[in-house]
Amino acid sequence: MQSDTSKSYVAAQMASALKSAREAKGLTQRDLSKRAGVPQAHISKIENNTVDLRLSSLFALAHALDLELTLVPRKALPAVQSLIRTAGTNATAPRISKDLARTRQTLVRLRGAFSTPELDQLQKAVLDITRLQSAVSDRDAARALRTAVDAIYGSDDTKAMRAALALANALRSGIVHTVDAKAPMPPRPAYRLEDDVDG
Repeated sequence: MQSDTSKSYVAAQMASALKSAREAKGLTQRDLSKRAGVPQAHISKIENNTVDLRLSSLFALAHALDLELTLVPRKALPAVQSLIRTAGTNATAPRISKDLARTRQTLVRLRGAFSTPELDQLQKAVLDITRLQSAVSDRDAARALRTAVDAIYGSDDTKAMRAALALANALRSGIVHTVDAKAPMPPRPAYRLEDDVDG
């Protein structure tokens, strides 16, 4: 039987893992709430480990964060944890995630101030980058984009807007080409049988 101390440790680990996964995807608690159908206030309590995590909430949050829940034999746990660390090893990922989250927040504020076609394009490009952020390895590029978007805020400068848009498009293009290069080629048959024709 599990002691209360070990139960609370497991709950704290689960809460921390969910929060890290949310931040790695560049999602706010409100974004995750919309995706998972779990109230934002409840997500906050889960992440702060101030409420017992219900299984239904755990499944909903995991699904929204592209995570799978699997029971692993205890003896295999070290190997599984090593694989997870290897698959997700990017020391700068949390920083990149924070840069992109801040960029999106600034864009939301800009959206409240004014609306232009360039701002629409910039918002779309940043959203695409956020969706593909696991492929972003250059923190300097993410930080430069954040700085460029920050420069627009308060200035209402078309030149600054275009510079930020050019940066975002370049970053998005680089990510897409990296992802495409890593995508496996579909298998091609060595030969093809001709269609059978009934005579």
